[in-house]
Amino acid sequence: MTSEIHLSNIKIYAYHGCLPEENVIGAWYVVNLRVEVDLTQAGKTDDLQHTINYADLSEIIHRRMKQKSNLLEKVCYDILAEIKNYSDQIEGAEIQLAKLDPPMPGNIESASVKMYQKFKPKIHF
Repeated sequence: MTSEIHLSNIKIYAYHGCLPEENVIGAWYVVNLRVEVDLTQAGKTDDLQHTINYADLSEIIHRRMKQKSNLLEKVCYDILAEIKNYSDQIEGAEIQLAKLDPPMPGNIESASVKMYQKFKPKIHF
């Protein structure tokens, strides 16, 4: 059974962007994460060892958001890479990272990047 864990609308103030001002002033970002994982055992046992700890996923996101990058694409890529290495249980993940009120002409609510990666199935014996 493939199930999903979602962390939705995580608001973080961070310093990403190509403009020098963005690295000084910063901006608000919203992160949405979807992780594909088999939660059958967790549902049967009610045991944290059989699921993915949501707090750990949140920590991965917060830790990476603290590191300055020029591109949202780089931030998303790095978060997916760390999630892939976090647990063999994770079958795939999707992240969307939105910069609120980006410094562009016009009244733009947000600019965002969405990435999805299907991880190779793990063989369990």
